[in-house]
Amino acid sequence: MIVKYFNQTKPINFIFLSVLLSVFIFSSLYLKHSSVFSLNHIVSFFLLIAGFFLFSFISKKWLTSSDKDFGILFYVLLSSLFYVPTENNGALISSFLIYLALIQIFNLKNKELSAKKLLFNAGLIIGLASVFYPLSILFLGVVLVAVFTFNHIYWRSIIIPFVGFIVFPLFIYVLKDLFGIVLFEYVFPIFSFSLPFIFHNTILSIGSGFILLLGLISFVIIVSKINTDFAFYKGFNSIVLSYLIISFISIFFDKNKNGSDLLFLILPFSVLLANAFSVIKNKWISNSVLFILIGFIVLNYFSR
Repeated sequence: MIVKYFNQTKPINFIFLSVLLSVFIFSSLYLKHSSVFSLNHIVSFFLLIAGFFLFSFISKKWLTSSDKDFGILFYVLLSSLFYVPTENNGALISSFLIYLALIQIFNLKNKELSAKKLLFNAGLIIGLASVFYPLSILFLGVVLVAVFTFNHIYWRSIIIPFVGFIVFPLFIYVLKDLFGIVLFEYVFPIFSFSLPFIFHNTILSIGSGFILLLGLISFVIIVSKINTDFAFYKGFNSIVLSYLIISFISIFFDKNKNGSDLLFLILPFSVLLANAFSVIKNKWISNSVLFILIGFIVLNYFSR
């Protein structure tokens, strides 16, 4: 069934999931706005598809088993559940930029590359992401976790990401204050706690609770197997966990509450679930979980 089909890497899997994600995006945009051909919607489409390609590269290279396609499967399923079409693509742009920053962060494990350059680039990209979604500043925490994870512990490695981070916000302020040129309205994040968007929708709330439970179970499975099946995963689990924690924090402090903040949860949960599914032997359990998840997606889709 579904598990058997995605249990091995096949080019057709990637093509099929790309088409499936495209169909879902256009259908969601049409249901929400009765149009899919505005510039904003076209940008949304290309960002989501580009994010899918980038996630596939990141997960295959660093985070998931190389002989299974569960990572991209869960990415598409979670995108289908969490993506909410909005008129503001800020969080979508930011989540894509954070993926680019992750490439810099994961490359810190490669001793042949310049750690200073990678740290500066990561901070620079996160700074640009914060222009579109101010709470992206929190993802500097992922950089700091990587510094300790990959043993780049010296004072410059702490300072360099912050130096890179301020480049774009400082550039925007200089253009605005000295030359009166407004490229973007940079807003420093104001942390105000409130319930996230998921609690505005009963089906999405229950579905999110189900995914959270799956995530916790997956984490336990990964920890129990970390010295055997997940030898490749050592050194990256703490980074994925920090990414997940920061994503959770952001959805409780996002002032917009339009659902766009849920996009940040897609990567860490996709990684957790994909790695857990790769070692589960009981295909009946795996298929049941997937069918339940698809059921939540269908119910949420028709309740919009």
